[in-house]
Amino acid sequence: MLLHELPSEPLVMKAGASTYVVFGVIFGVMVVASIVLTFQHPSLASVWSGTAVTLLALILSFVWIASFKLVVANSFISYRTLFTGTRSFALSEIEECEFAIGYEKYWDRYKPPLRLVIQPRQSTGKKPISVNLKVFSKSDVLWIMKVLVRNPKR
Repeated sequence: MLLHELPSEPLVMKAGASTYVVFGVIFGVMVVASIVLTFQHPSLASVWSGTAVTLLALILSFVWIASFKLVVANSFISYRTLFTGTRSFALSEIEECEFAIGYEKYWDRYKPPLRLVIQPRQSTGKKPISVNLKVFSKSDVLWIMKVLVRNPKR
C-alpha cells in the first residue's frame, strides 16, 4: 500500500454524478411516461398507482445511491451503504486490498461486479469489505486503486 500518499485531511468519496444520471434516465423515462398516461386517462386508478410506483422507484434509487460513502483517512478506512451500514478498519488492520471483477465463486453473485475487496488481518476477527466501485467517479476509483492496491490486475 502507498499509505504515504494519504491526504492529511480525511478524503470523503460519494457517488459520482454519472450514477445519478444513469438511474435518473432509467427511472425518469418511466416517471414521465406514467405522468403522460395519467393525464391522458385520469379516471384509471391503475395509471395513478403506476405513476406513484415509478416515482417511488426513482426516489428510492436516489436514496440508495446517496448512501454510498467511502472515507479514507490517515488512520482508518470506512465504507457505508444503505443495506450494510457503516463498516470500518484501522489501516493497520488491513492485510491486503484487491481489485475484483465479476464472479469467481457462487457467493460473489451477491457482491458488486466491480469491487475493491479490503481484507482485514485474521487476528481482528472482522469480515472483508467489498466496496462497490461502479458508483464512484473514475478519478476517485483510480486514486483509491493507486493508494490501496499493490498490484492492480489490468
